[in-house]
Amino acid sequence: MDEIAQVPTAVVAPPRRPWTVFSSGPFRKLWVGTTLSLFGDFFSYIAIAWLVLKSLAPASRWVVLVAQAVPRGVLMLVGGALTDRISPRVSMLASMGLRALCVGRSRC
Repeated sequence: MDEIAQVPTAVVAPPRRPWTVFSSGPFRKLWVGTTLSLFGDFFSYIAIAWLVLKSLAPASRWVVLVAQAVPRGVLMLVGGALTDRISPRVSMLASMGLRALCVGRSRC
């Protein structure tokens, strides 16, 4: 009983810090591009709401704002179900391309 059995221990890597993903050049470019794009989308929603408030009669303002919000909510549900069935890469490329078309044409 003098000998102690050696139990092999697993080598555990130290936990990665969340900001280490920014050391990857392609990820940094994707993150910056997506962030700028989302800021642009946010400000376009603000601009549309401001234009509606300034130019339309009070009784018809809610129609424009609801017409903007309802399709977004419905398409989020459909998009979530569709994203579960196709690859993440195709989903991301298709959604970014569609968003670029909608914002670029300002008609969606």
